[in-house]
Amino acid sequence: MKKRLLLLLTFLLPAILLALFYQPAPAAPGPADVDVWVVQIYFDDQAELQALADWREPWEVDVAAGFLLVEIRPVEYDILTTAGFRVEVDQARTETANLVAEPLPGQDGGTIPGYPCYRTVESTLDSGALLASTYPDLATWSDIGDSWEKVQASGEELTLQNPAGLGYDIMVLKLTNSNISGPKPQLFVSGGIHAREYTSAETAIRLAEYLLGNYGVDPDVTWLLDYHEIHIVPQTNPDGRKIAEAPDIWHRKNTNDDACSALVNPGIDLNRNFPFLWGYNSGSSSSGCDDTYRGSGPVSEPEALAIVDYVRSTFPDQRPNDLTIPAPITTTGIFIDLHSYSNVILWPWGPPSADIGSNISPNQLGYNALARRMGFINGYAASKTLSYSVSGTTKDFAYGELGIAAFTMEMGTEFHQSCSVFENSMIADNLATLIYAAKASRQPYALPFGPDMVELEFVGPTLVGEPALLQARADDGRYGAGHANNPSGQVLSQPVVAAYYYVDLPPWEAGAVAQPMAAADGSFSSSSEVVTATIDTSGLAPGRHIIYLQAEDFDGDRGVVSAIFLDLVDGENIYLPTIVQP
Repeated sequence: MKKRLLLLLTFLLPAILLALFYQPAPAAPGPADVDVWVVQIYFDDQAELQALADWREPWEVDVAAGFLLVEIRPVEYDILTTAGFRVEVDQARTETANLVAEPLPGQDGGTIPGYPCYRTVESTLDSGALLASTYPDLATWSDIGDSWEKVQASGEELTLQNPAGLGYDIMVLKLTNSNISGPKPQLFVSGGIHAREYTSAETAIRLAEYLLGNYGVDPDVTWLLDYHEIHIVPQTNPDGRKIAEAPDIWHRKNTNDDACSALVNPGIDLNRNFPFLWGYNSGSSSSGCDDTYRGSGPVSEPEALAIVDYVRSTFPDQRPNDLTIPAPITTTGIFIDLHSYSNVILWPWGPPSADIGSNISPNQLGYNALARRMGFINGYAASKTLSYSVSGTTKDFAYGELGIAAFTMEMGTEFHQSCSVFENSMIADNLATLIYAAKASRQPYALPFGPDMVELEFVGPTLVGEPALLQARADDGRYGAGHANNPSGQVLSQPVVAAYYYVDLPPWEAGAVAQPMAAADGSFSSSSEVVTATIDTSGLAPGRHIIYLQAEDFDGDRGVVSAIFLDLVDGENIYLPTIVQP
């Protein structure tokens, strides 16, 4: 094993630099005249898996079968086999990986060829600007930094990736009702940090569109924008994404070619360039042409710097910069970095225990509960890591420096997920998951232990002066599955012991009055209870009111708030809700 790793580190990686100039005839197992082969590389132990993962980021890892799935150039096949690795070409996936996507008939030029559900960089940024201009009291669109290409352009240095001297601004959408003062809990969502992962940027901008389009229509969206903030960076790596739209759809990193002069795999992996736990050789690479090249120093890349500066200036610092002291239970804020793929939700720490003493987060129990709550909604598994280590990541930075609950959410089953799967099986569930995260951002290490309030409805008419019958279900068992690498067990559900409703003011606001709800079956005794309340409307004005609900379990934990509109009518005069932008 040591000989194979030595060959890998001293021969395989530098040899890739020569791939552009020396292309031997492809070995027999794969097709000729293609850009990449998709292969299974077999490993004997964790050390070999980690070394391979630091060189080439795995698509998938099958620990039981002992192989990882990656794309390689044909020249790399012989190098791998010479180093002693067993390599098998996946013919079907290789064929798919080399298909040239063409625009579909009638496809909008603002979307990626062959993928009309995914906007281009320019179209995504245009959408963000349009949202801010359409909803000026709910959204602001701000420039928080520059891409690497734009930095080079400002110095009049044109590059092979940037012959026109362009580049992009790193833009953020801040969503909140500016007419309601704070401070407010915050959810930060970023997309597109890895260029080839098409779903992430689109999910981020669609979250913004959903929230703004449903303000005043959906009660949960309405109170979230009134009392919380959502910050969205849809294109964290716009230079890299532009390359991944075409011609190199497998491009992962940014386009800084300072450390990799070959055209094979230039760039820095931005999700290894963040300052907390940066520089570990297990979880990132110091070789410039590797997939996980971490850069010349922490935050060496302007894209990473833009995120770091913005997050530091937006969230309060709520824990020491160490590895052992937990953030307090009262911590506010959630950070979610969207990726693809694996259908998993990951939290700190990324490096192995051998490097940092223990890679178990001091807020492990809270992370496990929150990830499982989110995973119940989108069906993703909850885990601290996948099968290999990472270092210098967004989530370790956000949690390590500031204490906010920080996650990587790996969405779907492909880097270039088909539009049919994205539209029909992914986007709705992931938006619902992010909305839960926005709710939980008020106290992310506490609220996920409490019951969810779901299936809210008014039974019968809602007339001024007449009782309004409210019904919902309080459910403490909505926890998803854990990944095989999850060091914590299943979160135990508790019996629901109480439920409350609040009229027109959420529980945290001064003057809010908790009104008890009753168990429909006569007693609170199970982890899922239908609850009811009769609301006296005699003191309420005709028109729209918002009713907030929250439940409590046997341990005294209260869950996230859910809301429903109460539209009161007065006799024959129906007061339709007037949606007026605040």
